[in-house]
Amino acid sequence: MKTILVSYRISLTNKVSEKQILSRFNGEDDLLNTINDYCDYIHRNIVSYTDSTGNLRTFTLDGLQTLNNDNRNLYGYFDSAYTGEKLKIKEGVTNDILFNVGERDLQSRNFFFYIDVPSGAKYAYVVIQKKSNHAIKGVLENSFNDFLKFKGFLDYRVKLEYAPDYFLLNRMLEFGDLKEIKLIRKALFSTFEEQLLSEGTPNPGVFERILRFNSDSLTVDYKNVLYRLYRERYLDYQQVQVFNESFDEVSFVLSLDSRDKTFYVKDKSKIRSNIDVTSLVEYSDGEPTLESLIRVSVEIIRSSNSSSGDSDSVAA
Repeated sequence: MKTILVSYRISLTNKVSEKQILSRFNGEDDLLNTINDYCDYIHRNIVSYTDSTGNLRTFTLDGLQTLNNDNRNLYGYFDSAYTGEKLKIKEGVTNDILFNVGERDLQSRNFFFYIDVPSGAKYAYVVIQKKSNHAIKGVLENSFNDFLKFKGFLDYRVKLEYAPDYFLLNRMLEFGDLKEIKLIRKALFSTFEEQLLSEGTPNPGVFERILRFNSDSLTVDYKNVLYRLYRERYLDYQQVQVFNESFDEVSFVLSLDSRDKTFYVKDKSKIRSNIDVTSLVEYSDGEPTLESLIRVSVEIIRSSNSSSGDSDSVAA
């Protein structure tokens, strides 16, 4: 079974959408302590809700979290459960039925999580283990915002978005193959001549210049340029400069271990930060060990911080 981790970036805004310094988001309160209080709360008060298919779901903690004040992180295991499926638990050798699971019985899975809240930064990071049939992002974001209101922080709202995936990008650039680059302009000109010369009056439409590579292509220089472009941070109105030309977006496809991944230079939130760490963690009784999950999570967050300049370094 594969071990997949997903990384998210956390921000907190006030009622006028200003991002807050998380270690003193209202001038005095520390988001790290607030997250720790939230974990205590959902451990005592299970979050129950109905999903889009009408099935009951619950969200809580599997045991208590561990808080590290010195290094400003906390970690543990979420517990997510859902109803709606019948199944049978059988003995592996005899095939005898050990237990029947009914439609109203909760089927529960636990999920490792690791959260880092750097001091003086506007972004924190959470790494969560991914498992099938259990979506965590929505219930985590919604229940935490409900908790903020419950605690009296009525003017503040937390947002989770996929973190820029520098950990995966670095691995795929070093060990993978570059398959495609798209240079994208969100406008078309009136004629072929104008389009090729990039001159004239723009019209609605999308123009894409596509470069495709095979296994024999020389791609080192392309990879270096793409890495530099991806590390830049762009405002909505800014274009991506590729030497003497400007584009509204640049995307590229990397392939590693028979898996393709598309990266976007400007809108980095388009990519889901699903990171296969199966070969990077240790196992005990078929499950990844807590120590190795923490170690890899720190590497993922450190890679994001050092490449994007969002916040300080992290420590285990």
